[in-house]
Amino acid sequence: GPVWQWDPGAYDRDTRPTTLDSLELGYKGSLLDGRLQLAAAAFWMKQKNRIFNVDNPAAWDDPTLPGTLVLSGPPLRSRGAELSLAAMLGEATRLNVGASWVDAQWGASDFYAQHPSLPDLAGRTPTGVPRTMWSANLDHRFSAWLSGRIGYERVADYFISLDNARKGGGHGLGNLSLTLTPPAWPRFSAELVVSNLFD
Repeated sequence: GPVWQWDPGAYDRDTRPTTLDSLELGYKGSLLDGRLQLAAAAFWMKQKNRIFNVDNPAAWDDPTLPGTLVLSGPPLRSRGAELSLAAMLGEATRLNVGASWVDAQWGASDFYAQHPSLPDLAGRTPTGVPRTMWSANLDHRFSAWLSGRIGYERVADYFISLDNARKGGGHGLGNLSLTLTPPAWPRFSAELVVSNLFD
């Protein structure tokens, strides 16, 4: 059946097929007799004709027109790196750490000349893309029936306006959980979770 976002009464669509060129190099392996597992990757990609939803300025004066334009946007180039490791700190304790860095920018294009009501985004970062993120979790098994985890994740601020004039959304989140699995009922488990420990 019809998909709601392409309702012609609400959206005006003018798009071409999206294409993606990408390159990724990585490593995955274990060290220290398997006590340390490591994965790392670096990537580069370029998208053309990425779907781009913007407000329709013509609808400000004529409410009968679709309120959103669905366009083939300017090219988007992104590059970044990811790292994750898992380390056994003891027979019952495991540490997991992950981090990522992303640099994304809109490219130059005649898209802006075709849509002069929109800001020129060349060289600017897409909204909602944090530059850095990282997390760490410590797991420990206290006994055959009780295990726990404490973790923290951090997301950097990201742009929330197309012209990159405003940033926000960055946050840190700490979590704690305990899992109970009675030996007499191995298919049953109960979990206690406490989120946002530090607020």
